[in-house]
Amino acid sequence: AIFILLTGLALAIIGYRLMLEISASSIKAQVTDTTTIVKNVVTYELRQRLQPLEAALSRGPLLNAKSAEERLKFLPVLASLLTDHLIMNRIFVGYENGDFFTVSQISSEEVRKALNAPRGSVFEVVNIVRGQPGDKSGIIFYDSDLRVTGRGDDALLLNLDPRERIWYKAAMAADDRAFTYQVFDC
Repeated sequence: AIFILLTGLALAIIGYRLMLEISASSIKAQVTDTTTIVKNVVTYELRQRLQPLEAALSRGPLLNAKSAEERLKFLPVLASLLTDHLIMNRIFVGYENGDFFTVSQISSEEVRKALNAPRGSVFEVVNIVRGQPGDKSGIIFYDSDLRVTGRGDDALLLNLDPRERIWYKAAMAADDRAFTYQVFDC
């Protein structure tokens, strides 16, 4: 009777542990499925909300701007879009030759510190120009009135090639202009 009881107890413990492992595996799969569903819904919502923005940018001369000076003319519009659309904090523009222009909203003190941006900075502009004599790549910080608050470490841009980024490759694979949406996991 003792042997049967110990065997039964051992089987119960093994069964319980197996049930826990199966439950954990099942929960993990459900969380992964739920995360994928939420990510897809958020991406769909982004596309719906930002279609007017896409239309405005795709017809605009920003996509044909060749120099930092030309691109910076669009800073007021891009900064306004970032301020008005709370669901996005960065606009990337990649050019076929590897040039790159981005405007980012600095959303918190932690982000400002991570970027090593001066106090009062609200926007970060990164401009990479390839092969344009006299035009220089750089990082510039701006306050809410779009006054320059300082410059970033341009050395950070030396090895940055947007042509290696997923969003850039997706845009270049499209027949025309492409808009991509990145939804980040929390």
